[in-house]
Amino acid sequence: MRSFTPKERELAVRFAHVDLPADVTDCEPWEWNDDAWRRLFTVREWQVAGVMITVSGEQTHRGDVVLWIYVGGEDQFSVSSHGPLLAALAQAGTLLESLCR
Repeated sequence: MRSFTPKERELAVRFAHVDLPADVTDCEPWEWNDDAWRRLFTVREWQVAGVMITVSGEQTHRGDVVLWIYVGGEDQFSVSSHGPLLAALAQAGTLLESLCR
């Protein structure tokens, strides 16, 4: 488990009233960027044939949330890996859509 700096702990206490979205599985510490304190978080990840698909987001200290799907990595595809990749992309899209409601 990652240990936090005193500044990161201070910010966690300062913004403890800002709830993360319910489905978050991992969260980064607060950082100052573009006139707001922000933290990045992950909802779910898939790894298929060297490609990572992640449903992630960013939250400000005001509670504003932006969500996205990230797809990246090194293509190591074979014909048999297309089905699982398409299934993971469909699941990621469905999850993102449900979180945006």
